[in-house]
Amino acid sequence: MNHLDTKHLVAFLDRLCVDRLTASTDYEAKNSYEMAYLARWSVIEGFIKEWAAIEQLDQFRPDLLAWHNYVSDTSLKRPAPIKRFPIDPARAKLPTIAELKGKLNATHLLEVLDPDKKYRRKRNNIAHFAESFSKPATYEEYRAKLDAALAELRKFLKIPPI
Repeated sequence: MNHLDTKHLVAFLDRLCVDRLTASTDYEAKNSYEMAYLARWSVIEGFIKEWAAIEQLDQFRPDLLAWHNYVSDTSLKRPAPIKRFPIDPARAKLPTIAELKGKLNATHLLEVLDPDKKYRRKRNNIAHFAESFSKPATYEEYRAKLDAALAELRKFLKIPPI
């Protein structure tokens, strides 16, 4: 990841935190723990998708540059066709746990994002089936895990915790 990408990701994460953690706090004040959880979850999901999109663009850049050079000088060898173009981060899927394990040393974050673990399943069940938290203490446990994952993201970007 280059310096520009890091600056962009730090600013992006900060914006997500301001907007969505404020929303989460507002939902907590109304005892709407499910919406509070989704708001906190969306910080992590939004960041990971943005980061994945930047990595995808970084991987795409050499192919694009090869075609740019070829178009500028057709005496060069014709590059291989580009079969996949990066997509809009808002439409991106979360990377797999296997993809993330090789790039992040973040146990809480990997546990939160793992589709086979309870934290992501809870997110999906709230979003898709309107499942609720059975008691506030359960929400607090889930919130603590999301907060620990967010702290790992901030550490990864070498920025202070909130």
